[in-house]
Amino acid sequence: MKPKFHTNPILRALLAAALIGSPGSANAATRTKLDNTNNLNLATSWSGGNVPGSLDVASWDSTVTGANSTLLGSNLSLGGLSVTNPGGAVTIGA
Repeated sequence: MKPKFHTNPILRALLAAALIGSPGSANAATRTKLDNTNNLNLATSWSGGNVPGSLDVASWDSTVTGANSTLLGSNLSLGGLSVTNPGGAVTIGA
């Protein structure tokens, strides 16, 4: 007996979408902290003006030229944190 394949275009489109992945996964990125003390939930705190999301890595690097103390501002879900070669200590408060 031969396997029966669905020819319904809606089912094929759903299967193709599932195999390709969700559109949100393409947006995962490393978001670089700017050299300021703005709350982390604000776009002005990040290079490119994008607050990191649950798939993104929030990164402090040499862009931050000295000690950096900042507040969350609100709850955030991140894919990770990276503190690599900032100009000083990084402190994150509630």
